[in-house]
Amino acid sequence: MKHCLLVALLLIATWPAAADTRQKSKPKETLSLTAVIRPIRYAEGTALPVDVVFKNTGRRRMSFLLLDNDEDPPGYIQARMWDAQGRLVTENATLKDGWWTCLVMSSESFSSRHPYKEGPRDRIRLKPGETYARTVDLARLLAGCDGIRDGVPAGDYRLQFSYGEVVSNVVGISVGK
Repeated sequence: MKHCLLVALLLIATWPAAADTRQKSKPKETLSLTAVIRPIRYAEGTALPVDVVFKNTGRRRMSFLLLDNDEDPPGYIQARMWDAQGRLVTENATLKDGWWTCLVMSSESFSSRHPYKEGPRDRIRLKPGETYARTVDLARLLAGCDGIRDGVPAGDYRLQFSYGEVVSNVVGISVGK
């Protein structure tokens, strides 16, 4: 009986602190990513423009960073791609799970000799519900990947983008001769 009373007193004593912690916790800032493919058949060896749309799905203003946003592709965006048979064509020895970005090959951007300085268009600020769309050339983004050294060959593919842990929907893309 003494133990039950002691446990009850401890619970009562700690209850206000636990309730106070819950009241002070802030809603998480949330970012979603959607890939949008134009309903056309892309030509092999040409640019493969894909729109990536970021959306603030949270209840507070938020910001995120796209390294070298004036460049194509900007930093921090990666893609992975599967062929019609389901083979991961972007599989590589550098990034796990088949993600790829050509910026892997550009060590200057990340070296201590050339530190990154945030540019005027690199920080994206979004209000709740607001979106930011950016066109990315998939052919450039995938340049240098082991599985597609000579560019994206003709075929039908499934494609997905990521920004850190934020992963887009899977979309289909068709590349013709």
